[in-house]
Amino acid sequence: MASQQTTTSTVSDNQPQQNIADLVSALLQQDGQGSFSRNTSFTQTTNKNPSGSSLHLTNSAKRILQASLAPATRKAYLHSWHIFLEWKYVDTHNTKLSEALKMILYRLLRADEDPAKGLTAKNPNSDVNVNSHVSNGSYGPGSRYISCSKTLEGIHKFASNSYTFPKRIVRLKISENDPEIKRIIDLTNYNELSQHVFTQQGINFARKFDEVLVEGKINTECITFI
Repeated sequence: MASQQTTTSTVSDNQPQQNIADLVSALLQQDGQGSFSRNTSFTQTTNKNPSGSSLHLTNSAKRILQASLAPATRKAYLHSWHIFLEWKYVDTHNTKLSEALKMILYRLLRADEDPAKGLTAKNPNSDVNVNSHVSNGSYGPGSRYISCSKTLEGIHKFASNSYTFPKRIVRLKISENDPEIKRIIDLTNYNELSQHVFTQQGINFARKFDEVLVEGKINTECITFI
């Protein structure tokens, strides 16, 4: 997902941070460990497990909860929290768990893309590799990958650097179990990034835009404008 301009933009964090903080506090209170303060440190309270809940968190679980709101590591946990919160608040009588656990991605549509027909790569039969696709973006040959961002922040950064007009951003709900989806390559994962991208420019682009690649077709029912 190569940048097309050098302008920069700062975008506010649109993830449900207050909901996450409230949920972390509730988990800790049920465990009798106090509440989670907004300065990302654990705070003991005198309200020890008032509900009599049998929930007990391991030390490892508590460290993960703390890391999920700590400034240095918060971003790495946002997508997982987004999925969990979406699942937690759905009507489980009407919504399948598999639906709630789909991966949420974002994409800036090209001018020639029509969401009503679904989304496909420029050249589904291309042999262009991930490294070339990410390093060269729209300046390179058409590939079989659909570039997406894992976060709203990432896609807004990409949109602010793109000549694409109009700037139509869509939210994608994708399941790896969808027969139309051949592969999902999450470049926000260090191991995936180091396995597929080797140029410094490509690494910088992937990190800056929280890039995830989708190989296959994204059906129209998976697409929502934001």
